[in-house]
Amino acid sequence: MSTNTISKIALTIIALILVGYGMRVDSPTLRWVGIAFLVAAFALRFIKPPVEGE
Repeated sequence: MSTNTISKIALTIIALILVGYGMRVDSPTLRWVGIAFLVAAFALRFIKPPVEGE
């Protein structure tokens, strides 16, 4: 797996944990931080992987 894929997975897992915990303790700040992590993971989708041999 590439580092880009690993970072997307890690950011998504962190986002799910933060959103879930934010809902559990009724904290809108934690939910918004979790949503921001999810947006960051989605934005990484548009970064092109490096081409081998260049």
